[in-house]
Amino acid sequence: MDMSGNDLLRRYAAGERDFTGVDMRRSVFVTGNGSDVNLSGIIFSQGNLSQVGLFHANLSNANLSSIKLEESRLANVNLRGANLRNASLICADLREADLAGADLRNANLRSADLSGANLTDTNFLGADLNSVIREETLFCNTIMPDGSIENDPIRVIDVQEFLRRYSIGERSFHDIVLHRADLRGTDLSGVELGRAYLSNANLSGAILEGANLVCTNFWGANLSNASLIGADLSNADFSDTNLRGSNLSATAMVGVDLSGADMTGADWSQSWHLEAILCNTTCPDGKVVVERRILRRNIRIFCIC
Repeated sequence: MDMSGNDLLRRYAAGERDFTGVDMRRSVFVTGNGSDVNLSGIIFSQGNLSQVGLFHANLSNANLSSIKLEESRLANVNLRGANLRNASLICADLREADLAGADLRNANLRSADLSGANLTDTNFLGADLNSVIREETLFCNTIMPDGSIENDPIRVIDVQEFLRRYSIGERSFHDIVLHRADLRGTDLSGVELGRAYLSNANLSGAILEGANLVCTNFWGANLSNASLIGADLSNADFSDTNLRGSNLSATAMVGVDLSGADMTGADWSQSWHLEAILCNTTCPDGKVVVERRILRRNIRIFCIC
């Protein structure tokens, strides 16, 4: 089955998901509104997408088993939870890609570029990682080809060690990894966690007032009833997070990603929004923004739903 990138986007928007065996080598994907391509949950099994350009695309939970993605440009692509078993990614550009929870068992990544990629909970059992470029790549509970577990020796720290250092006055923890950390009810006022990873962490009832959370990854975290008053959340990733009842008043939310987030009952009055992303987002009043929307105006938002 052959088709153009635009044809596929049109059919996906109409609700079609199964594109098994599709041949789209060297295709170009361009959305009409200039936003990133969203193909979450798509089925590309056994297809050929070699040499395609999918920068910043959302392919989370996609079925890409046995696909050919050789020499493809996949920088900054969201592949969280994707099935890439037996896929061929030879010489693929996966710089800064998010492969958290992805299944790459028996995949061929020979000479692929994984610089800066997020490999949290990624499964590479039996995969070919020969000549892979891995500069600043994040390994956290990553299953390697031989079945061993690899963790970044510097960025991945124990939650008790983190709390100990905070208790004695340390505040700067940029780039650290606290994946699945239990921080329920913890007072972390003024903490600096820029570019940190708190994916799937439990922060329910936590106090993060005045915190620096620029570019922090909270994917799948529980922040219900947390207080983030006055925090800087610019470009943070809150996709699929639980923000029910949280206090986000007077926060900077420039470029924040709220895709799939549940904000029921949250307070985000007096917060600054510019380029904030809403998609399948439950707003504070319970209304759901289904289609992707980007807030363009830099104004104080009291209610947008």
